[in-house]
Amino acid sequence: MESGIRGSDKTEAGARIARDSAQGLTLIELGIVMLLMALLASFSIPRLFMITEINLRTATRRLAETLQLTSAMATNTSRPYVVQYDMDKGRYCTTAAQFDPGTGRWIAQFTDESIEVVGGDALSKTKCFNLKDGVFFREIEPLRETEEKQEKGKLSHWYSPRGITDPMMIRLGDKQGRFYTLILSRYGGGVE
Repeated sequence: MESGIRGSDKTEAGARIARDSAQGLTLIELGIVMLLMALLASFSIPRLFMITEINLRTATRRLAETLQLTSAMATNTSRPYVVQYDMDKGRYCTTAAQFDPGTGRWIAQFTDESIEVVGGDALSKTKCFNLKDGVFFREIEPLRETEEKQEKGKLSHWYSPRGITDPMMIRLGDKQGRFYTLILSRYGGGVE
């Protein structure tokens, strides 16, 4: 059975198909592809900005809750608690202080792992929290006139067993320039 196309016709048909496919996209096809890409971008880019806004709000709420819980733990256990802010790594850790009989002072030992117990004391377990993606500490400013605001490094913040702490302002921000401010009151672990 013969296909109806001779050998030379087969090579001409193959050459024509190869030539047609080598021309690429027409201007109309290219325009449709560009339009589709623009539509997809118009829907996805605002959502990316909204995600960082949600991350900023969530990180601020979580930090406020952690600070209130730390104040309550200090009062309930009758021992000082410490929050250490690592502004460079975007994380903060909490731990109970231990009394050092050698110096007669309370000390706080932070561990790198949040599950490690220091000195066999379960209350001295370090708990660390990372800020959400895209969120960072802009500044921490003690609200006492003797100390200056800090934008880098580590800062320790103590809560006494009587519910007293140094008042301070913590500002969290994102890359779009938005920020939230937490203001810690001196008494009772209040956070605004």
